[in-house]
Amino acid sequence: MGLFDRYPGLKVVSVEAGAGYAPYLMDRLDAKFMTFKELVSLKRKPSEYIREHCYFVAEPLERTVSMTLKLVGDQNIMWGSDYPHIDGLADVDVHPDLANVLSEKCSGGCLIDHDRSKNPIVFLSHHLGVRR
Repeated sequence: MGLFDRYPGLKVVSVEAGAGYAPYLMDRLDAKFMTFKELVSLKRKPSEYIREHCYFVAEPLERTVSMTLKLVGDQNIMWGSDYPHIDGLADVDVHPDLANVLSEKCSGGCLIDHDRSKNPIVFLSHHLGVRR
């Protein structure tokens, strides 16, 4: 039994690493799983666990965002404004696909314009089931 089978409510967020590596990670883990699945006690492919339990923060100027949204799932990719760091100085328009997904999914108020940065800050409580 794997970690996410034991703890089905567990959510993992990868920050400060970009999101572009996630599709490769999913493919690589799935390939190894298919080769060694008799030796491990997972009920499903690793990519299925990742789509259900893992979230990734896309960095500004990351060129793989459009494909990552498709392969990992748009509900699993978040915008990292990272203000006041240098990464936070890029306009959200750099990632129009991500901006569109965020504006559609967060129309209920999960995007807030930070006064100092003019970049959105994504509050993840609705994705992660966090109660305030």
